[in-house]
Amino acid sequence: MACSILYVERCLLVHWKSATLKNIRSKLKEKAIRAAIEVFAKNLKQLLLMSPLKGERILGIDPGYTNGCKLALISETADVLESGVIYPHGRNANRKEAEKVLVQLLNKHNCRVIALGNGTACRDTEMWLTSLFQAGILDSRSIRYSIVNENGASIYSCSTVATKEFPNMDMNLISAVSIARRLNDPLSEYVKIEPRHLGVGMYQHDVNEKMLTDTLNDVVSECVSFVGVDLNTASLSVLKHIAGLSEKKAEKIIEHRTKKGPFKSRKDLLTVRSIGEKTYVQCAGFVRIEPLSVGGALTNPLDCTWVHPESYQLAETIIGKCDLKISDIGKARFIQSIKEFSTSEQNLKELAATHKLPIDRLKFVLVALQRELLQDYRLDLDKRPLFKQGLTRLDELSIGDVVTGAVTNVTHFGAFVDIGVERDGLIHKTHMNNIELSIGDRIIASVQKVDMQRRQLGLRLENMLEETDTSFTLKAE
Repeated sequence: MACSILYVERCLLVHWKSATLKNIRSKLKEKAIRAAIEVFAKNLKQLLLMSPLKGERILGIDPGYTNGCKLALISETADVLESGVIYPHGRNANRKEAEKVLVQLLNKHNCRVIALGNGTACRDTEMWLTSLFQAGILDSRSIRYSIVNENGASIYSCSTVATKEFPNMDMNLISAVSIARRLNDPLSEYVKIEPRHLGVGMYQHDVNEKMLTDTLNDVVSECVSFVGVDLNTASLSVLKHIAGLSEKKAEKIIEHRTKKGPFKSRKDLLTVRSIGEKTYVQCAGFVRIEPLSVGGALTNPLDCTWVHPESYQLAETIIGKCDLKISDIGKARFIQSIKEFSTSEQNLKELAATHKLPIDRLKFVLVALQRELLQDYRLDLDKRPLFKQGLTRLDELSIGDVVTGAVTNVTHFGAFVDIGVERDGLIHKTHMNNIELSIGDRIIASVQKVDMQRRQLGLRLENMLEETDTSFTLKAE
């Protein structure tokens, strides 16, 4: 009898231990999943808020071997000007012809910027471009290139969104267009691709799909709303993420502007079917009317600022108190006058009391009125692309060399940095000097490890790079 009781007790103990271990493992896994999603969301936000490269024509190159390097040259407004294929590598290589086509394309369209995808044959293509700089065929004083994250480009080129956008273009060339546009306006291009395919997280294919999707969609909507969009040029992919708008409502907006022409004011949104007063109040602060999209004829200049229509009366009062005209919005004298007005605590208190508004809302309107016309908020984050004019080889690095570069991915164990060699270097978290990095940060690092056999590069973070120069430099000591 005693043996039976002892056996039962042991069985219960084993069962309890097993259940406890399962419970602990389940909780640890849940914690790891949440952590992975948080890292992905943070990295995605940094990627989407990279500064756009406006006012430049850009040649996108989707590098490849057998099928060649696909080319697509876009205008300052991201329209495709010309596309083609060259073969600098592989069994079909014809470097002379590839060189000729590349130079002619750049000269013909007065293009001085190249966006090179970071996929297959990226480093071989980069070495080829470097040889053209060294030979003087490409002018290193005026032409520069940047390595662009091409994750998801091939998936996008096969999507229905791409088919609608480029019904007559070869699917293989669409990826080159996407690469060029990612440099022109990262946010507008990246929102067309399912976030999990952008390659800026870790374990994204192993976590709860619904939890990840919901989190990432919230991040995309937050970023789009933060940057805002031009109501007359924004694509469906961007508009549907604006607060208050759904995909169906975004489709109605595009349908309306296609049939009746560009929106002249924010209030015109109320004439769109399915856009009611409630939706208008939600989305109006995140859309704007750019003067160029309506031929310079703005109904209300406040429509191209970040001031919400509910605060127009307050903005007009401020402008009147400064003896300014609403038509002067964005001009240097206007900005200076508003700035001087906002420094007075007495002015702020009087306005807040008169309009019965909290100080924070008042300050936001003042900040919005102080900005240059159509200035992009992403520029404040200083996450600009880094440009290069030549490739440094991994075997040219030595322990102790000081290099500069850009953060391309961040994980719990460290950050990956592109310093302009064949592969990204890793700054382990123990070598970060308690500095928190994010995607797009420009940093100064020292070389800690160069393993040629495993093609590994270890770095130590020395400092943040604050220079205005956006080019890679190598300072070997």
